[in-house]
Amino acid sequence: MIALEDDETEMHRRIAAAMIQFGLDRSEVEPWLFVTTRSHAPDFLLAASTSDGVLVSADAVAAMKAEIIEKNIGVVIVDPYVYVHSINENDNMGQAAVMQALTGVVAATNVALSLVHHAKKPAANDRGGPSAADIRGASAPILFALARTPIQFPGRLAAPAVGPTPCGQPFQ
Repeated sequence: MIALEDDETEMHRRIAAAMIQFGLDRSEVEPWLFVTTRSHAPDFLLAASTSDGVLVSADAVAAMKAEIIEKNIGVVIVDPYVYVHSINENDNMGQAAVMQALTGVVAATNVALSLVHHAKKPAANDRGGPSAADIRGASAPILFALARTPIQFPGRLAAPAVGPTPCGQPFQ
């Protein structure tokens, strides 16, 4: 999981809560759960806008591929998608370049990739619920996706407070 919005402490809390909820022991999760947060990868960008157009970082793409292969990762979740690039969200050609880079990672590693992308605010009279058309910005992320699953949360869900992970150590 590439969690670029929440810090390491928050991710540990969420993982610990999920482990408690599903009755998992650390030993069951540790061998296959890898979490990268902004503190571990503060400069991680797959693509950026420059005066010459969009620049896809071959080094970042290669590093992502290498990590997936080295750790035999089967699923990568990027949360949120907007933090892996600095392209204007309405720039369809720029967004397509980011999606092509990610498609290259998927093709080279055979990984399943999930991108968490925020939806635009619903219209005041919208009663139909979320759809793929509600994704903010350019259409490239929608067009490149093999599956789109809009998720709507009814509001802030109350969750019990959890302490450190079950064996007291943070996940690495």
